[in-house]
Amino acid sequence: HVEGGSDLVTLESGAPHCQAMSVQEASASFPSAPVPSPTVAGPAVFAGAVVVVGEKFPAVEIEYRALAVQADGGIAKVVSCSKDASSMDQAIDACKAALASRTSVAVYRLSDTQLLLPGFVDAHIHAPQYAYVGLGTDRPLMGAEGWLESHAFPAERRLASNLGRACAVFGACVGRTLSCGTTTALYFGTQGGEVSGVLADCCSQAGQRAFVGRVAMDRHCPENYADVSADEGIKSSASSLTSIAGRHGPLVQGAITPRFVPTCSRELLQGLGELAAQHPGVVIQSHVSESLDEVEFTKFAESDDNARDVAIFDRYGLLRAPSVLAHGVHLLPSELELMSTRGCAVAHCPLSNAFFANGNLDILDVLAKGCQVCLGTDVAGGYSPSMLNAMRQAVVVSRELRQSSATDSLSWRGALWLATVGGAQALGLGSVCGRLEKGFAFDALLVEAAPKGIGLPPYEATELVGGEEDGPVLVPDALLERYLNLGDDRNVVAVFVAGRRVVGTCSIGGNGGVCSGVENG
Repeated sequence: HVEGGSDLVTLESGAPHCQAMSVQEASASFPSAPVPSPTVAGPAVFAGAVVVVGEKFPAVEIEYRALAVQADGGIAKVVSCSKDASSMDQAIDACKAALASRTSVAVYRLSDTQLLLPGFVDAHIHAPQYAYVGLGTDRPLMGAEGWLESHAFPAERRLASNLGRACAVFGACVGRTLSCGTTTALYFGTQGGEVSGVLADCCSQAGQRAFVGRVAMDRHCPENYADVSADEGIKSSASSLTSIAGRHGPLVQGAITPRFVPTCSRELLQGLGELAAQHPGVVIQSHVSESLDEVEFTKFAESDDNARDVAIFDRYGLLRAPSVLAHGVHLLPSELELMSTRGCAVAHCPLSNAFFANGNLDILDVLAKGCQVCLGTDVAGGYSPSMLNAMRQAVVVSRELRQSSATDSLSWRGALWLATVGGAQALGLGSVCGRLEKGFAFDALLVEAAPKGIGLPPYEATELVGGEEDGPVLVPDALLERYLNLGDDRNVVAVFVAGRRVVGTCSIGGNGGVCSGVENG
């Protein structure tokens, strides 16, 4: 409820696969993952401490700003101001004037302990595997007793025979990621086009910006969970792209998704490359040089001791922008340079790498070679669906690899950049989301950085961080660092995608108060 603001309009589903069992009903099977009911937020003005993420890595700072959000979810105007009430009032008035709305404009003033951030972008996540998230971490990736054979393939295959269960699993996954602040996700679906369609429907119903890939694979995988031929895999992938685009428009799109080289024949990869050429703006996703056993599996599958994933993808036109290849732990320097030339990004998945990759990725080295980098949770290879944990793990891995000071390794600011702008750029959305700037969609995360009940002492305005010699640190900077290092979904007040509130309430006061109120426009 927005007091004195525009009416909240419930977003209708229009999701054919989930009509018999809505996402909300299905999520009862996974009660820990509440599924949102999207509502329209704009026209509205948000004013307070805004996390400003720059276009170039690793630019992150905090400014006091007012943002004008149009009814269509776009940011119409951004006005910088100070924390002073008079300055903020002027900025709010300028934003209200820019909206020129015939209806009332809701004005949200953030409290002193609240922050407005760009929404997180999860650039690699397997929604079907959410059914067993947290399991199988004691197994290798490959082999008869490996994680793929024991957990991934059976769980994914099982959904094809039970679309109700698929809706439950996907609803839980989408709801949980949204509650953690993920406004955009690049999802692996399953080998089944219909099941992947259910995932797209769930994303659309919940209001999450998403790319959903029907997984293509025709060799070295279970007989009852594979494309019967390369031709079938190509046609099913093309059909999935068309179906998703026809039902959901720009918010939820399809993705061309060869699982990885060992499970894709040359004929299948060639056909998918031709499909990609027909759809130059469609995202391509896969895995690349993920683990030592995967690297060896590629050589075996290709009957070539010199076979490498990157060269094979490039041969068939699957190494271009926008494309996102996950892991890349064992990429060669020359391969990173080729990926940079082609405009292909690496999705860094530090948590799952710790369990399955037989090594770690130095993302600062990858960035130094000009290659794009983004972050992924890699559920369920990574046991946490939260991008906060992906950021933290990325910082820890970088510090461990470099064994040096914070200035020579990935900082929390750099990790936040990768989780926002880095992901958006990798997915071809660099001018759409990842930043809270004029012309961008209002994909945003409103957090209470000092909530009651989680055992964190409050910051005072005069408090110093780091000692007298370092000087005073602005409270918002300290709050942001603390949230990124210690926060979780309990800090989340509201999440917005394209201006729609998909998580939380519109009564956004801090610490149980009212953030100076939700005002009439």
